[in-house]
Amino acid sequence: MWKHPNGHWQIGNNIGGWNWAEGGNQIPWKGSVQFLPTYDAFLHHPNGEESILMYYLSYKTQKPEHVELLLQEARKANPFNYPAWIRYLNIKGKNVSDQQKLIYLKEFAQAMPNEHNLIWHVAKNVLKIREKKSILMNFMHVFLVPTAHPKQKNFLPV
Repeated sequence: MWKHPNGHWQIGNNIGGWNWAEGGNQIPWKGSVQFLPTYDAFLHHPNGEESILMYYLSYKTQKPEHVELLLQEARKANPFNYPAWIRYLNIKGKNVSDQQKLIYLKEFAQAMPNEHNLIWHVAKNVLKIREKKSILMNFMHVFLVPTAHPKQKNFLPV
């Protein structure tokens, strides 16, 4: 894998795409090489510095409502702020149903609609959504229609 002269990351000997790219990365966001395109988008976003500052400030406040507000603003300033998303999802995803986690996953997917591998990583490793048959169709809907609104009538079964 290398950085193409026009600035994007590219896989050499691309047999299986990002899905099959393995190994660690050398970026501050510990994880697989699949994080590189998102990290690159984060770095090149005009509000990257503001966004990461709000993320770090969220660790300095002691009031939970301030933490959520700072994380919300960090994600709004730069939707590719993966650390802010992870902290937010870890807070919101505690002690809630898989159906509610799907709503949070949909919110994440709307912010990064082309980052399918990252969406899958968040579903499985951050929100820990179980692939039960009853929610499998909704789970796949997140990947197939990332721009649909979570409160859309057909998003979740009643």
